[in-house]
Amino acid sequence: MNQLNHLHEYRVPSFHWRSRSRSNKSPSYCSICIKPTVASSITHLLRWQHTVHRRIKIDFRSRTLESKMSVAMPGGSSARAARSAESAAERAAILGAAGAAGAAATVSARLQSNEQMHERAFAQEDDPSLSVTQHMACGAVAGLTEHLVMFPVDTIKTRMQSYTGVRDYASRSVFGAARSIAMNEGLGAFWRGAGAVALSAGPAHAIYFAAYEGMRESLENRGVPLAPSVAGALATVVLDGLMTPMDVVKQRMQLATDATRYPNVLSCVKNVYTSQGAGAFFAGYRATLIMNVPFTAVYMGTYDFAKHLLISRQRNDGTFSAGSHCLAGAVAGGSAAAVTNPLDVVKTRLQTQGEVGARRYRGMTDALSAIYVEEGVAGLMRGVRARIMFQAPAAAVCWTTYEFCKHFIKVDSN
Repeated sequence: MNQLNHLHEYRVPSFHWRSRSRSNKSPSYCSICIKPTVASSITHLLRWQHTVHRRIKIDFRSRTLESKMSVAMPGGSSARAARSAESAAERAAILGAAGAAGAAATVSARLQSNEQMHERAFAQEDDPSLSVTQHMACGAVAGLTEHLVMFPVDTIKTRMQSYTGVRDYASRSVFGAARSIAMNEGLGAFWRGAGAVALSAGPAHAIYFAAYEGMRESLENRGVPLAPSVAGALATVVLDGLMTPMDVVKQRMQLATDATRYPNVLSCVKNVYTSQGAGAFFAGYRATLIMNVPFTAVYMGTYDFAKHLLISRQRNDGTFSAGSHCLAGAVAGGSAAAVTNPLDVVKTRLQTQGEVGARRYRGMTDALSAIYVEEGVAGLMRGVRARIMFQAPAAAVCWTTYEFCKHFIKVDSN
């Protein structure tokens, strides 16, 4: 107890706090040493327990009395239930109206924000303020870039689709045909006829894109559905009329296995005109139109849809999205090429008839039926991989170049 000298000594009754022993002597106490704060805490705890116990009893009695009164007066509980339900319904209605108003405001704000983002996204690409001359300049650069960059692949496609190509490249893949041409004729064979494309692609695509942009804007203002597809189909009539003569020259030079047969574009033009007349330059023009009208409709419609879909997911800060235009063009070109490949085979056969080893056809229908009878469906799909490999990247290059030129002109003018 020496360590507890600083504690106060309290004398606490052993039983009932102050119960006396049988002998009427002083009460029996036990001496313990505790802190005053602990003693007061015990006292408060006992009082708190007593208070809680009394409150529980009072609450239980009040609930019992209320239940008895409700049994005696059944209308009271139903009235209270009705009032409670009515107040709950009012609160729910108020909260529901506030929630609906907030949701409507949120949807409206989001729609307005999406519309503003859409306008900013296409402010650079679909700008009607560009003049016809500017559209022609952009189209000329795009068309020339497309045909020159993809010309080697076009040479492989022409070789595989021609009548003589059935014999030489029937069992070869695209890469096998490319390897055969490179080993037997050299790398220069892939560029044979590029001069004809250089002379025609620039002017033809300048007129084509200017006509397309003008007709598309006019059709959209009139509310015509599928305006890009319709405008593209109409514009391709002009393009094919300008490209077909030089396309004939280009394909004949591509098929020449000897470079001395057609040393240049002018020699090929003279040879075709002397041997077959002026009509030979428009051989396959009807097949070209029948092929290119659905091709361009699918091509333009797919590109416009893919472009809007991809650009709407990009940052709308006014920067040029080359990746979106490139991917949209590739998807559009590949899809249109696969759908119209049989007509492209017919066009190639008509434009190259009369060459060494090639048979002649009386027209488009005769060529289509002869190819199907002699070679089956595989003949109509000949060169489809090479065509997709040509059209997909060609469209990507063309549209990316065209849209970049438009973007550059607008930024420069601003």
